[in-house]
Amino acid sequence: MSRSAIRRSYQRVFAQSARITARTLRSVTARSGPGTREQNQSMTAVERRATSGTR
Repeated sequence: MSRSAIRRSYQRVFAQSARITARTLRSVTARSGPGTREQNQSMTAVERRATSGTR
């Protein structure tokens, strides 16, 4: 297995875990009441960064 392939698989795992973390955080903040919409928007920004594969 080449080094770039290993790095790609690592990035995929990291992006998945970041996406899951963002989703759970968003559900937690959504439950915590008012003023969470901007938190949710920042969370989607984090999620978008994670899906693009950059740390």
